[in-house]
Amino acid sequence: MAQPVCPIPHQDQPDQQPETNAKSWHVAVYSADEPLPENVKTHALPVTYPKHWFAPVKLSPFASTIEEETIDWLESLGLVTNAEQRAHFRAIEPRHYAGYSHSMASYEHALLYCKYITMWLLWDDGCVEAATDYSDIAEPLTALAGEEVPAARKNDPYVLAFKHIGDEYERLGATREWRIRFAADMSEWTKHAVEEEIVRRKGSDGISGRNFSDAIKLRTITAGIRPTILPLERAVGIEVPHEIHTDPDYRDLVDQAARICWTVNDLVSVPKDIENEQKETNLILYHRMRFGGSLHDSCLALLKIHDKAVETYDVLAAKLLAKTPPVFRERMSTFFDHLRYMDSGFGFWHSDCIRYKRSVAVEDNRAYRIHIAEQGREDEGTEDFWNIEREDTHGRAIDSQPIPIANRQR
Repeated sequence: MAQPVCPIPHQDQPDQQPETNAKSWHVAVYSADEPLPENVKTHALPVTYPKHWFAPVKLSPFASTIEEETIDWLESLGLVTNAEQRAHFRAIEPRHYAGYSHSMASYEHALLYCKYITMWLLWDDGCVEAATDYSDIAEPLTALAGEEVPAARKNDPYVLAFKHIGDEYERLGATREWRIRFAADMSEWTKHAVEEEIVRRKGSDGISGRNFSDAIKLRTITAGIRPTILPLERAVGIEVPHEIHTDPDYRDLVDQAARICWTVNDLVSVPKDIENEQKETNLILYHRMRFGGSLHDSCLALLKIHDKAVETYDVLAAKLLAKTPPVFRERMSTFFDHLRYMDSGFGFWHSDCIRYKRSVAVEDNRAYRIHIAEQGREDEGTEDFWNIEREDTHGRAIDSQPIPIANRQR
């Protein structure tokens, strides 16, 4: 019988009195390599979206190729140096990471986006998480902006990587102003990611006045959606005009998209974040610490945030389109649709990626997994209806069918 590798007891905040009728409970984390106890049942947590949030083409037809090209590129930079590291990147599944969230992009844009978000993961794990100050890791973003970096740092692999990303987007038609905005949003993310790492190292007591609202604000930035949507602009052939991307309603819309993304990420990250003692920055676990109750209660509370964000996004999109000049309205509408597809695409990747399946959280004899579904159809079944691709013996996608969500067979 499998043994829990990391049980954690209930923890109350100093300013929180436990409810007198609250029962004692704990969460256990089991390795996915061993069978769960017979009395443990899997409980699906439906993550739902309206039908118009799903892309007509669910997985990029270039998914397999862009994964191979991205890993080869990382090797050429010296960022992947052996078979073990290559296997690690295959476990991230770049073909799905980029292929689901950029499914409608042309080959060149899909490849460049795949390079960018996969390299960003590596940079985050290897550099950002070790940094104590933004200045420790600023040079690559200077290169992303197209500005000069000190001569001693020009050949740093990440400087070269971020410079390549910026140069290639310019080659594909991006303006200098867009590139500077892209680098500025990446810089904003990096500064807050360093802050989040400080929270992880010190615990929430290390941040004065940190409450759940503060935690949501920080997580909304560190989800990374703000910079990630800049390549999406270029993939649909636009640059969002200054008067729109500086509109408070637009920033609110982008932050709703970020909430949608991070709630799914935190749901699937519960087991690994328990194991890695990152309870303060996973908002499912932090909600439980702040408010008590069960893990299931906290999952449902955060799913309400997700569902409200989906609803609010659609309201804000309509409001912004009403303010957009008619000559540009159709293009902005297409961009808003593709941002919806990006969010649901990240949901598919999170639900399917081996990175999040290596362990499972169990509470009250229930194991949890997410189930991506169309609103109103979440009770039709919990099979992996999104697995519509075929894979070769190495797990690489070799076929993708653009099946409308309503016609997909479970």
